[in-house]
Formats: sequence, C-alpha cells, structure tokens
Amino acid sequence: MAMKRTVILAEYAEATAPDYYRNIGWYVDSPRGPVSQYPPGAAAFGAPFYLIANDPAKYGWVAGNNRPDAPPILLPVPSVRPGQVAASLAVAGAMGFVALSVLATGASWPLAVGAGLVGGIGTTMWPVAASALWQHGPGSFWVALGTYLAARDRLFLSGLAVGGAILTRPHLASVALGIGLAVAWHRKRIRPAILVGSGSAIGLAALLTYNWWLWGRVTIRGGYSESFVENLASPDLLGLVRNVFGALFDPAVGLFIISPFLVLLVIRLAPAWREAPAWSRGAAMGGVLYLLLQLKANRYSGGGGFVGYRYPLEALTAAGPLLALAYPDWARKSKVARVGFWLLVMGSVIVFLRYWSN
Repeated sequence: MAMKRTVILAEYAEATAPDYYRNIGWYVDSPRGPVSQYPPGAAAFGAPFYLIANDPAKYGWVAGNNRPDAPPILLPVPSVRPGQVAASLAVAGAMGFVALSVLATGASWPLAVGAGLVGGIGTTMWPVAASALWQHGPGSFWVALGTYLAARDRLFLSGLAVGGAILTRPHLASVALGIGLAVAWHRKRIRPAILVGSGSAIGLAALLTYNWWLWGRVTIRGGYSESFVENLASPDLLGLVRNVFGALFDPAVGLFIISPFLVLLVIRLAPAWREAPAWSRGAAMGGVLYLLLQLKANRYSGGGGFVGYRYPLEALTAAGPLLALAYPDWARKSKVARVGFWLLVMGSVIVFLRYWSN
C-alpha cells in the first residue's frame, strides 16, 4: 500500500501455490492477482509507517515453516520494523483510550491509569499485539476509541471508530451492536442504536466495497477459507464449548492461565455491572459475542510462534472499562485480595519477560 499504492502482490504469485499457502504466509490468488487473505484494515493502519520509513522491500530467499520439503522461493521481503512501530503505537493508543474510558465512568485517575497499564503489560497485548503487525493491535485501537467516544456520548463517531475495527476483523461489528443496543435500552430510545449502527455501517460498506472490487462479489469473507463460514453455520455446539474451555483454561494459551488476575475481576463483576454505564456493559457484551463468533469459526489456539493467547485481546479491550470497575469493590475491603491481585499481575509480566529473554 505504502510503496506501490496497491494491495496486489504481483511478485507473490508463486507464494499462492498449495505448497506455500500457510507455509511462508497467507497469500491467495484473486481475480486481480495475488493478495493477502486478510481484510485491509491492519495493512492500512501500518501503511503510513512504511510510507514514512520509505524502505522498499528487498528480495531474498524465503523458506517455509510447515513444509520443509518445499524449496525456498525468491520474494521481496519488507522490513518488519515499521510494522512493529505501528503495532506498538496501536496498543499504546488502545490502552490509553481504555484508561480514558475508565476515567469517564467517574473512576479515579489511579484506577484509570492502572487499567491501561495492566491491560498493556499484564495481558498478551505487549508480547503479541505490540510485537508485530497482527490484526489485534489495530483492531483493539479502533474498539478502544469507539468505546471512549461512546463514553463521551459521541455515538455516531463511536460507530465510525468501530467501523475501522470491522475493516480489520469484520466480526468486531458485534462491539458496535453491543454499544448501540445497550445505550438504546438504557435510554428507552432507538436513536442511540441508529447513530452507532449508521457509523459502523460505513466501515462495513467500505469492507464490502473492497471485497467486491477485489473478489468480484459482495462478501464479508473476502480471502478467508470457506471453512470459517461452514464452522459458523455448523450446529456443532459441543465444539464451541470445547473451544471456549480451551481458550480460557488451556495450559499454553488459556486466558485465565496466562493472565490469572482476570479471574479475580470476573468473580466480582456483578457489583461492577450494576454500577457501570450502559455503554461499558454494551461494549463488554459485544466483546464476548465477538470472541464466541471467533471460537465458533476457528480453533482457539491461534496457531504458534507467540506466547499465550491472542484471540481474546479485542474482547479484553472492549471489556476493559467494566473489568476495571470490578477492582475497587473487593480491593478496598481485603488487603489479601489486593496483594494477591498484584502478585498475579507481576506473575504474568514475568512470564512475558522470560519469553522475550529466551
């Protein structure tokens, strides 16, 4: 996008062959030529950083990770550094907006800043989303911005921000749905839902237009495999239950295993729920729906090459303000609980430090 003003990867035709798909990358053939299989949002977020860096890709021999029998192929390989900078700033911005959203609930500055810091370094936001230009950094940025704008009652702009998330991960539309319906229910008026929905619809329309231009049909799936749609439509709810359990408790990628302090927040969520603003409840419900859709469509592990979990990150961002409001209820009443919480946070951070040191 930055260097050649196109999403078509003409030099990557060989990389779309069966021996190289999922082996050296996720490149697929389209009616217009080789492209990334992913929606354009993450690439668009990173493109300005590559434009500023002005560092054209250099050709090199690329070998696969999953098919050692496939010979290396010569491809233009861009530097990862501009993407890493984009990802880091996306995560920093996301956690900043989470902190501002917490502050908008009437919470104290220490709680708001603590929520942003714990969200950034106590979860895999740091070792995963900020380490490279995954979809999770930009997706979380737009979700957090949308949540903050909802907190400021800028509902159309809130939906527009979540529209950026839809361009990154389409099922993040659930966050806009949650915010719009929750605020509309609270106010007993349909207008908030219309405002959020119309803003987010711009992002959805942009995604559909992009996919129509690239694939010749109106589709949300784009370059993804049909298996994701088939999994979503499948009546296999037992598979979903297994995926949810794995996403929460798997020893290698489980949310409550890698970031166990979240358990203490979840068990005190009921008091926070009663006091929380409607927009924060709606964002959290939208985040949960997003994660359920993800776990219905795909495996919970998220592949390899990273530490801990990655799929729950956008859901954690959406639920960040509500989770932060669960902290004061018991932390003020029990010194043991408060100390235990911070020990668990430190434990998560140490795990990430050990990963990077190795």
